[in-house]
Amino acid sequence: MFEQSVGCISELHILMYLLGPGPFPAILDMWGGGGGLFEYRAALFASKGYAVLALAYTGHKDVPQSKEVFDPKLSYFEEAFVALNNHPKVAKGKVALVGLSLGVTIALLMAAELTNIQPKCVICISGTHLNMIWNGNADVIEDENEALSKVKFTEDGVMIWKYLSFPFTKVSKLIVPVDKIRCPLMIICGEDDQNCPAAESADEIKKMMKAAGNDHLLTTILYPQTGHLIEPPYSPHFRITKFKLHSINKTVRILWGGTTKPHADAQEDSWKKILVYLEKHLVHEHPVVIQSNL
Repeated sequence: MFEQSVGCISELHILMYLLGPGPFPAILDMWGGGGGLFEYRAALFASKGYAVLALAYTGHKDVPQSKEVFDPKLSYFEEAFVALNNHPKVAKGKVALVGLSLGVTIALLMAAELTNIQPKCVICISGTHLNMIWNGNADVIEDENEALSKVKFTEDGVMIWKYLSFPFTKVSKLIVPVDKIRCPLMIICGEDDQNCPAAESADEIKKMMKAAGNDHLLTTILYPQTGHLIEPPYSPHFRITKFKLHSINKTVRILWGGTTKPHADAQEDSWKKILVYLEKHLVHEHPVVIQSNL
């Protein structure tokens, strides 16, 4: 069903596309700060007729040091976008960005700051407009004592990370300049996200874009009783999990939020809306081939 090319960019990505001559509209798919290389969402996108590059950028054995990956010029991510856009199986100029959690920060930064790339649209899921990599480091917690002054806890001692970055800072270098975005932007988040202030961030993004006169490019979808990490349909919902903090070599329990049924409904509904959105902005003379029911 698929052709798969692995490792063309420093052994750090998987590129999938359907068998056939192409060219296909394409997606650069970036996951969150948990790190690693995930391909199941990329595979689902590919089953719809897209060429999809799932990109690892942290928490992977072959990823360079974070200060190399998260340099101010975002060279690592620009290289990935350009390589995808220039791939012979890709319809040049038909590339979207999809980011989840920390991947949202990166997708927004790419759309706002990289003048040499022109994504057709950007989809941001369960993330914020805070520039969490401004200092070249994506670690949520670097100093445990400092973090404990901001983190809240449940009665059972589960960490709530949302308040690490909320209320929002007023320091400009810590905010992604979304007022500079010039392509369609879709924001998807849960109103009960306890890992990051995603819903509050969506509101701030709307205000910033409205002030800049580019809010007509924005589509925002909020889901009640829905937590962090809105994934493809039928992915399991975990309200609480263990999480390894590599920066301090410690495993903690964190609260993601959400209630199982509403969260599951949000995953199913948002996936349908994502596919419609991609087809609207990527597919014109390159119609998507439907190959699965997801």
